[in-house]
Amino acid sequence: MATIFLLDRGDKGTTTTQSPIPTTTTKTTTTTTTTKPPPTFTVMISINNGESFCGGSLIKRDRVLTAHQCCLEANTFTIFLGGIYEPSRQIGKPSTTFKTHDSNRIDDGVCVIHLDAPLSGEGFRTIRLPASSQCSETFEKDKATISSWGRPSNDETSNTKPIYTDVIINEKEVCKHHYPEADTVGTICTYDTSRSGICDGHAGDPLFITEPDGLETQIGIASFGPHTDVDSRCSPDYPDGFVRVTSFLQLICDLGDVIIRH
Repeated sequence: MATIFLLDRGDKGTTTTQSPIPTTTTKTTTTTTTTKPPPTFTVMISINNGESFCGGSLIKRDRVLTAHQCCLEANTFTIFLGGIYEPSRQIGKPSTTFKTHDSNRIDDGVCVIHLDAPLSGEGFRTIRLPASSQCSETFEKDKATISSWGRPSNDETSNTKPIYTDVIINEKEVCKHHYPEADTVGTICTYDTSRSGICDGHAGDPLFITEPDGLETQIGIASFGPHTDVDSRCSPDYPDGFVRVTSFLQLICDLGDVIIRH
């Protein structure tokens, strides 16, 4: 049996149990994990003065997009532009304002945090959201990247560091086979053979593609994944789950005062 770990604001989360999946359904891909400076739209969110942490992305200078579960029971947020141990980090003023929607599922939905003031200075930028014309795209078999200020494994002794993890987006059928309870309309599943995805990591981390114009577009928000094994590695037979941004595009733009591209 395998355990699904819902990435609940960086704490222990909620678990459910699924049957092992035949290896014949797993996509074989080539992946790369590197430790280079992350795209500067990636932030770390301290919730309730460090009670827990989430990832997020800047969709405007004063708007941070993250997972719905990151805002449950939250009172204040502090935004770190860079890891919490990064000397060059910028710290946004604590915010108590956020907008989300009703959802009965902890692994479903989005939240937009409104900063008290726009981030100023250099060294960061915003990431664009999908265009309305991309809402019908599944992105299946496309290459994508997870960006995070976090640990590449569940190793409590390691320092927080920026990572990129290159992944391949699975077909909806594969995602449904691994996680029967997942809504594939609102979920993207990814697979990486390096076993260093989002399992036991922070919810809210952005999943993005690089389009032909050279710019990144965020298509997912980290939501759930498998537990790590005894060696602190992700299970290679289970993919990571992300909220599908295109399924919530209109809501995100309404909550974040962002104009939808066409």
